[in-house]
Amino acid sequence: YVTIVLARCDAVKSRALLGLTIVLTVALALGFALGLGGWVGIPFSPLSFLTLFIILGVGIDDMIIVVDALDRARARAPPGRGAVPDLLADALGESGGSILLTSLTDFVAFLVGSSIDLPAARYFCVTAALAVCAVFAIQVTFFAGCLALHERRVAARRSELAPCFARRRPPRAPPRR
Repeated sequence: YVTIVLARCDAVKSRALLGLTIVLTVALALGFALGLGGWVGIPFSPLSFLTLFIILGVGIDDMIIVVDALDRARARAPPGRGAVPDLLADALGESGGSILLTSLTDFVAFLVGSSIDLPAARYFCVTAALAVCAVFAIQVTFFAGCLALHERRVAARRSELAPCFARRRPPRAPPRR
């Protein structure tokens, strides 16, 4: 669904692969949480699988915040200016605090929830807390790198599905007299 929402008819400006990247980010975070939980002795319960849906929501929300901040940074940049590292630094500087705050509050909420007496709910909350931390770390590293590659591709006017082909810039219209 995220891939479909981010897709555009313009092959250069489409963000469909970023949608797949966020799904990969969530899968990596869930794998980390389940793996680390299993390593420290937290058993896998049927409720633990529900972590996927919570982390998917958190990951998509973080992605939307970062991409929206990047769009605002691009709009603020003077025409012809705005290198990709500068735009990404502005976007992460603007959105990083809110992503950190939401991840931190989600983490604390799940840790408080892990004090419940029901073992399955406790294991779910610990797994979700680990996954929230993992999705934040993967968002600011892996997804930010993928976003930088996407922006470089767009700046080079390369197609999303066939990046070896660049679109030519339309010729400039002669000035009116």
